[in-house]
Amino acid sequence: VVVLHHGRQAGTAMYGEEGDYGPIVTVRLPGTPIDIAVTDNNHSFVEIRQLTACGINVEDYDIFVVKQGYIFPELKAAAQGYVMALTDGATPQDTRHIPFKLIQRPMFPIDAL
Repeated sequence: VVVLHHGRQAGTAMYGEEGDYGPIVTVRLPGTPIDIAVTDNNHSFVEIRQLTACGINVEDYDIFVVKQGYIFPELKAAAQGYVMALTDGATPQDTRHIPFKLIQRPMFPIDAL
């Protein structure tokens, strides 16, 4: 990879978080138009100011891919379109895959009715 920018990850303003959330680096995959922002923590990365802190100008890109369980308002407003993928993770968005045990059955949309 080619290092484009070293920065510091800012807190998420929408939650009133201030301060330094650690290092962040933006790299480019050689021979591709793909840049990747990499940090060493799991803090949400969902605001334009956070992208700016790692040297990314949103107007320079056609596509952003973020791993979040929600399409955050600021990124949504900056997009001409967006897609949410129902992927597995700590908070799966596809409720059919959550092993609910203590609920009344049948429960929509978890059970087929």
